Amino acid sequence: MVPAHRALLGLLCFLCVLRPGSGWAQEDAVAEDGMEATPPEAVEFFRQARERYEAGQYREAAQALERALVLDPNSPTLVFNLARVYELLGELDLSLRYYEQYQQLLPQQQAREQARAEATIRRLQGARTSTEREAPQPEQVEALRQLPGLVVVRENGVADLGFWLTLGVGAASLATGGVLGALT
Repeated sequence: MVPAHRALLGLLCFLCVLRPGSGWAQEDAVAEDGMEATPPEAVEFFRQARERYEAGQYREAAQALERALVLDPNSPTLVFNLARVYELLGELDLSLRYYEQYQQLLPQQQAREQARAEATIRRLQGARTSTEREAPQPEQVEALRQLPGLVVVRENGVADLGFWLTLGVGAASLATGGVLGALT
């Protein structure tokens, strides 16, 4: 069972990702110097990705985010969301790569977010290591057992007490139903 404080922390992290003001804020992105930071096509791909994400279509969301990232390769928001989607898809290597890229794109003033990204990277590295250890090695997999020769069933069934009781109760029920149906 997960301790309550860990469950609450996980829920808060998940809500931060879905909250419009945190991860999915690309459409309002403007560079600090006042210049347009994001091409309009990238914004459109981002909107498509968000729709797919909200519909639970993570693979399609990742594709749209990849297309937006080609147009805006230095967007921390796009990189973070792509890392998150790949994490949800279970593709830990890709997710780690994008979280590391996200951490590098973050400004030094965002030490708190840098620490959060570092914690996520450590968590995913641990998850990747544990899944690698749990995967069965080919030599450990037991071969399928072969039955010796052709197996012929010689006995079709057994008419024991249970069989006769079930047959009797069924026949009596059928006869009773037939009589009652005829009387009505």
